[in-house]
Amino acid sequence: MLENTSYIVIPGHGDKIFELPPLLLRSGVEVDVGRLYLRCQDLTRRELMGDGLTDADVKVDDLAVQRLTKYDELLKVWLFGDSIWSWLEQCRTTFQTHPTLSPVLHFTVWPFPDGSKLVQLLVDKKMEFAHSSLPAAVGTRLHFPERPPVSACTLEYLLYGFRASGEALFSAWAANAPSGQRLLPPERFHFQTIMCAP
Repeated sequence: MLENTSYIVIPGHGDKIFELPPLLLRSGVEVDVGRLYLRCQDLTRRELMGDGLTDADVKVDDLAVQRLTKYDELLKVWLFGDSIWSWLEQCRTTFQTHPTLSPVLHFTVWPFPDGSKLVQLLVDKKMEFAHSSLPAAVGTRLHFPERPPVSACTLEYLLYGFRASGEALFSAWAANAPSGQRLLPPERFHFQTIMCAP
């Protein structure tokens, strides 16, 4: 357990370990890179023209490559968040149907901010993701319920904002948790992590 952390008291025997559904992590999404690059060029050119710039003022091709690279990172972060979101939905069912767990977290109002406790459980169990923090991944999934098209993302958002935006959205979501700031005791829960093909 973490020092100075308040944990939710789970009724019943203090040594009982609860099994949660497996966390299925998808490994990637298929993208037509050539077509996506052309789309990135077009979007970048349009944004720059809207700002009064021309191809002569900036290197559109370089910015399009940066946009493509950052969009690929965004998709990885979103996909990880989407995998966690699917797991949260399964855990919600587990908590609602288990007599001991049903009073522990509250899943009565969408988007179920008590689910943030399960994300923190993943953090406490030392789950890591190379492309962002877990809260940023889930926040990105909250921002985009469906896979975001590249046209939904400005160049500035991709270059500077999507991780910070995800973190901020997760924090706002978690702040509305009905169970308050107390966390789930990590030693009381177990689950498997399974990597899946796209």
